[in-house]
Amino acid sequence: MIVTSKKPIAEILSSLADRSSVALIGCGSCATVARTGGVEQVEVMAAILREHGMSVAHATVLETACHRRLAERDYRANLEAFADADVVLVLACGSGVQNIAEVVGRPTVPGLNTEFIGRTEKAGLFTEWCSACGECVLAETGGICPRTRCAKGLLNGPCGGMFDGRCEVHPDEPCAWVLIYERTRGSNGIMTRIMPPRAHAENARPRRRSSGTGE
Repeated sequence: MIVTSKKPIAEILSSLADRSSVALIGCGSCATVARTGGVEQVEVMAAILREHGMSVAHATVLETACHRRLAERDYRANLEAFADADVVLVLACGSGVQNIAEVVGRPTVPGLNTEFIGRTEKAGLFTEWCSACGECVLAETGGICPRTRCAKGLLNGPCGGMFDGRCEVHPDEPCAWVLIYERTRGSNGIMTRIMPPRAHAENARPRRRSSGTGE
């Protein structure tokens, strides 16, 4: 999931300066799980905005804020409310914010910071496990991403600072390459060859992919 964190209220209010009416949109997927943009957080934010003298013209939580068609549907269904809003405040990841901005065509402000793609350890605790690099090597590394889980992003084994199986940067954590070695020992995995530098030209941003579903 995409992990987000709440921006300081002071920063959000500064972004909304000179605005009197706000449309507020949350995300029912990742931001809800992260407890940063679900129903409860949208209600709390709406109350804060009203306390600061702002009118909340529209407040909703989309099933997925980064889904273009869902955003368009909500926009069409609430044209009058959006027309009354000076600005849209989005409690979602950066992709969701940009999607909403594109659909509504008016000033749009993020209420969250986008942190990383992570694994949910338990409610409210997330660990970064993927960098969305577009060149996945998990088949060769026993399902452990060296670009992300190695603090230095090394692709050809541990650094010289690894000691007793622990990471030099985060001594309380195991070295990702020790984990990879232990999991792939005896196999023809990544430990048997030299990984070339990343082919950045092949993944020039912004990237676009089709699932083939037509959605």
